[in-house]
Amino acid sequence: MNRNGRTRSFINDSPVPLKVLSSLGDLLVDVHGQHEHQLLLRPREHVFYLDAYAKNEDLRQSVALAYRRLKALQKELDSVIAHQQELEQSRDYIEFQLKEISKVAPMPDEDSELEKQERILSNSQYLYEKVNAIYNDFYEKNGAVVEVIKGAENSLKNCSDIDSKLFQLVEECESARIAVQDVAESLREYTSKITFDSSALERIQTRLAALNGLKKKYAPTIQEILDKKQLFENELGRIDNVDETIKSLENKMGTVRDSLTDFALKLSEKRNSSAEYLAQNVNKELLKLGMEKASFSVDNKQTDTDSELYVQDGTRKLRVTENGIDHIEFLISSNPGEPPRPLAKIASGGEISRVMLALKSLLAEADNVPVLIFDEIDAGVSGRIAQSVGVSLRKLAQSHQILCITHLPQIASMAHTHFVVEKYETDGTTNTQIQLLDYEQRIENIARLMGGKILDDSFRNSAAALIQQAEEISD
Repeated sequence: MNRNGRTRSFINDSPVPLKVLSSLGDLLVDVHGQHEHQLLLRPREHVFYLDAYAKNEDLRQSVALAYRRLKALQKELDSVIAHQQELEQSRDYIEFQLKEISKVAPMPDEDSELEKQERILSNSQYLYEKVNAIYNDFYEKNGAVVEVIKGAENSLKNCSDIDSKLFQLVEECESARIAVQDVAESLREYTSKITFDSSALERIQTRLAALNGLKKKYAPTIQEILDKKQLFENELGRIDNVDETIKSLENKMGTVRDSLTDFALKLSEKRNSSAEYLAQNVNKELLKLGMEKASFSVDNKQTDTDSELYVQDGTRKLRVTENGIDHIEFLISSNPGEPPRPLAKIASGGEISRVMLALKSLLAEADNVPVLIFDEIDAGVSGRIAQSVGVSLRKLAQSHQILCITHLPQIASMAHTHFVVEKYETDGTTNTQIQLLDYEQRIENIARLMGGKILDDSFRNSAAALIQQAEEISD
């Protein structure tokens, strides 16, 4: 918090948005006063407290799993139905495309092979003339390469009779002549296989034209065209089987809904039973806390629905969520004759805090929020009731960190640790300080709560007695 009013938020030294810090704060600290962000003032949270009190966690998880499965199936069914008409309309076009590809019936890499054959047939005359000329140069005509090498070979053989060093060259000439003869034979064989079939060339060109037409319309390669053909076939299969798909999904939904209904009705029954006990015990706690005229109750309602996400209870189709079919809300009537109202509608901050304290005392084991702050819990509370409030807070501190702001000595004396908040003025500026008190300072401050600024030993003795009583309460 900067002097200019700007703030920055951090969690474990890492900067975060204020919204993230606020969300984390709801999980770590629960403030009970006149503020409206307390978890227990949010009706959507009440079902979790009731389930924790009734130990319904496993059953609620079963409901949640079945609900999510039903919701996923419903989403899939809605998607199939939404596309059913669209698929039917596209059937003719898909069939036309599939027929067009199937009529040509392309084969993998067929175009590459045909292009090679076309190139050869289109240049057959040129190939024949060029290869045949080379063959003649090598073997047929007078003075052919083979003949020249043969003459050189004979001459070197005669010379080698004089100088044996030339004999190796004779062998090399012989090898060269044989190699040229082999090349000439291969050339002769190649020319013998050259065809001048114009009809074959026309057939290849016609086939290539058909393949290129498909490539221009559907995809740049034969393989991609074949992939599209498979896609069209799959799409037609899906269109043909859409009715069966819908029927299968509806059957699956029926099975899952039966399971969800079973879980949800059992959970609702347990909640109704536990709600009565919770209300009775909260009212007992409120009586101890000086709210003998208050009446706490748990309201449980189910809502009819036209949605497909429902459970069947007799003739009723009930709305269902991950938390079941129940809308749980805690209500209270502060005075006889007044109708029960939501907790958030209670005007008195002190009453709110005491209701919260009663609930927290009963739900201590179920509540995962580790820090509880009680503000104005002593509003309108007499000394006798304040003692009960203090005892309840001390017992609740066995499972939670409790921070309580109070002006009553009966409550302040119950704390394990005591801070005092004071204002003082320095050079015309008002400052606030918070001080941790030792034992003697605690006695002094609790005595001051009893008797004001002028203190005597009777107030100090009474303060010490209150602290002693608190320490005798078993932790």
